[in-house]
Amino acid sequence: MTSGNGQKTIFDLYDTRYEESYYTYTDGETGELVGVDNGTLDTGYYMPLKQQKPDGNVLLYKKGRIEVVNSSKGVCYGWIDLESHGSHSLEAKSSDGKTAKYIFNHDEEHGKEKLKRNCLKKAIFSHKPEVGYKYADYTIPLVTKKSYPNGRFQTVNYYHTESNTLQGLGKIHIKDKEDFRRKKVKAVFAPVGTNGNPIMTHQFVYELAHPKSKHSRGRTKVYDAYGTKTAYEFNSNHRPTRLRRYQRDNKVYSSEGYVSADHQSPYQEEWGNLLGKFFRDEKGNILSAHFFDYDQKGNVTKKRFLGNLTGKNPCYVILDKNDQPIEKEVECYRKSFKYSNDQFNLLLTEEESNGKGIRYTYYPQTDLACAKYITEKGAIRFTEFYSYDKFGTLIGKIKDNDSNPGQSNLANVTERHILIIAESWSLSSRNYDMV
Repeated sequence: MTSGNGQKTIFDLYDTRYEESYYTYTDGETGELVGVDNGTLDTGYYMPLKQQKPDGNVLLYKKGRIEVVNSSKGVCYGWIDLESHGSHSLEAKSSDGKTAKYIFNHDEEHGKEKLKRNCLKKAIFSHKPEVGYKYADYTIPLVTKKSYPNGRFQTVNYYHTESNTLQGLGKIHIKDKEDFRRKKVKAVFAPVGTNGNPIMTHQFVYELAHPKSKHSRGRTKVYDAYGTKTAYEFNSNHRPTRLRRYQRDNKVYSSEGYVSADHQSPYQEEWGNLLGKFFRDEKGNILSAHFFDYDQKGNVTKKRFLGNLTGKNPCYVILDKNDQPIEKEVECYRKSFKYSNDQFNLLLTEEESNGKGIRYTYYPQTDLACAKYITEKGAIRFTEFYSYDKFGTLIGKIKDNDSNPGQSNLANVTERHILIIAESWSLSSRNYDMV
């Protein structure tokens, strides 16, 4: 499988019918999925074997260990060891000395308690606070409490069949077990007061235009501890269309609108791209807006920022019937971008309305930047050059005011700054110092 940034992952299919049986269905050179035996799909799952990073480094997935090695696989400079104790716990230890232990519910055998088997019960870390979990007795495990050190915790209530009481909002009755609101989060509590007692911090109310349809527009209303509301509206594809912020008197004081490509593009692969977002005042006037164009790979090729940018043109942004801005009515600042036509989709150039630009070059077959040229109306004004060690870690940067490409041409340079990052390395610790 090849990701949009050039990362390649090779998977094998593990068949649960046969212990330690593996089936390779990938191209060994590209890592792209070739095919799979339909007879094993219901009894197996995919396990990663190798992950080729865009910077050349490789992640190797082995039994009980994950290693990070350089491109030649000659040096391992990081690892995580995993030790499983059956279904009871899992321990992890990394090359930098950090440890983690995950303890799972194991003893629950009967009735509803059995449903919580293998759910995470506690996570203990050497480098951050531990976390404990409790679950509700539903047909699926739902987290009802997260516990932290020093008496801190967070509890979660869910909607259930029959009557659901909300603070200051009355009751919501759910009769149908298929109701879309059932098992959704109703309220969150935390000891945010002075006496350690749980206080409601957020409540949630869910609404759909067509409650029995999985593809319905709707909104989610969120209330904070003071009862102040924020409403999130979404379309039939469950993508956000508007966010409304309210005052305590329930009057809107601002809102944000979102335009997606779901129904404006004939190409399904473009659906979900955010075409624009805009900010409205309490009267509904659009004060500012950002709009975006994309290429076929989903890279942003153009950004437009619209509004009273200079403070000298006090007019609002106007949208046409397709929710696109009418630029002649308002000030607009543009940035355009170009990318490499390969597996990495590397940013090559940036150009702005005021003439400022940036050009990038990269080391071959990686996403590591080699040079950056800052330009003004096409002329180079400043240059930066980068160097890396065999692990892809930045160890040097040169910055000067050269007007020519290339690091060795010093004809027009009057000032140059050189930064060297010295490395002290061992398997358990890698440190870098600025020189």
